[in-house]
Amino acid sequence: MTQKFVLLVEDEEIITQTFVRVFEGQSYAMLDTASTVREALDKILFVVYDYIFLDMKIDGDSWAGMVVLRTLNSILLKLRADGLSTTEGHVIIMSGSVSLQDLMLEANALDVFHFLNKPVNFSEGYLLRVLQKLGLPLLPRRTMS
Repeated sequence: MTQKFVLLVEDEEIITQTFVRVFEGQSYAMLDTASTVREALDKILFVVYDYIFLDMKIDGDSWAGMVVLRTLNSILLKLRADGLSTTEGHVIIMSGSVSLQDLMLEANALDVFHFLNKPVNFSEGYLLRVLQKLGLPLLPRRTMS
């Protein structure tokens, strides 16, 4: 099984911690996080992620996630133009601040894979079910008895 790399771009600590707990101890999938647009851009310039969970509201800007998405798309287009093969990461937009209807047209043009409407209870169980449906099956965390 090929190892998968996942980036979470999220500035809400509670959501970030849920992702960290779910990915803790997983050898199949490695989680990286970014809590600002700048941090996310720095990471996508150097790492090819298989999955990117992208919140739309970052740094207090309801549309900041689109900056990350557009930049990612530009990077992929440039790599292809240079004749380099790329693996496209599956982008999952998460938003509670922007109506998914408002960004759906552009997001679909930029090949967004899935949308999660917030607010939602990002429990470990919920996140495991979402990851399973997206084709990234993880094992539940072992708890100490």
